[in-house]
Amino acid sequence: MLTFTVDSIENVCRLLKTIKDVNSSIIFFNDGENLRKVVGFHVKKDYFEVNGMTEEHEISYEITLIDGCKLNAKITAGSVMLDSLATY
Repeated sequence: MLTFTVDSIENVCRLLKTIKDVNSSIIFFNDGENLRKVVGFHVKKDYFEVNGMTEEHEISYEITLIDGCKLNAKITAGSVMLDSLATY
C-alpha cells in the first residue's frame, strides 16, 4: 500500500506512469481529511512537428480518485505541481 500527499505528487506521477492497471493497485491520496483510492491515471500530451518529425511532450497528468475527484498536475520547467483538485 502506498499513500501520497500533494507534496509527493511528482514522485507518484512518475510511479503511476509505470503501472499498467492503476485501478488494481493499492495507492491512496491523503488530502489531510480523507484517504481516497487512486482508480485512474492519464497523461496529457502535446504533439509538435519539427523538421518533418513529430515530437510529443507530456504537459500534465490527471489522477482519478474513487469518489470521482480528479487531481490535475501540470509540468512546468521540468517539475510537476498540483494544478487543481476537481470535486464532484
